[in-house]
Amino acid sequence: VAESYYNENEIRTGVRRKYRGNIKKLIDFMGDIPISHVTSVSLRRFRDQQSAIMMPSSLSSVFTPIRGMFKYAIDEELIENNPVPSVVLKREKRSVHERNCIPYPPLEMKRLLEAMDEHWGSPKRGLRDERRVAIHMVCRVMAFSCLRPIEVVRLEPEDVTDDWIKVRESKTPSSYRTVPLHPAL
Repeated sequence: VAESYYNENEIRTGVRRKYRGNIKKLIDFMGDIPISHVTSVSLRRFRDQQSAIMMPSSLSSVFTPIRGMFKYAIDEELIENNPVPSVVLKREKRSVHERNCIPYPPLEMKRLLEAMDEHWGSPKRGLRDERRVAIHMVCRVMAFSCLRPIEVVRLEPEDVTDDWIKVRESKTPSSYRTVPLHPAL
């Protein structure tokens, strides 16, 4: 059923690989049983087992292909009841920025900064100093803030203080979010 769901929804190869891994977790937990034998009780047990070893956002990712597969099975009349809606997942309490911004460990950060300084820290033939310094700073800001390149490029002087950066959202440049600034920046 999962493979038919992937094909019907034209799920890309890389995403399919991830989805297959998540469906495999479900099969490893329940056994290779017909989809019609999966119950809301067994899905809640699976949720509880997985939530003991992963964050809510990761658990939500695990349930994404499961949810899609069951919706597909209902739409194709392969099953009569969809057990997924009665499986409540914990909400993620961290902001999207906190979930996506995983700080570099100190040794990696040190190596990253040294590499940036080595590459962008001195004049380059064919590259104006002003541009070289700007690229170096963009790399530093991205390393310390987890901002995307477009968000860094859109920064204006009034968007930056000693404590935070006001970020223009990528999709809607008129909306903002603030990001705390790492002291080493």
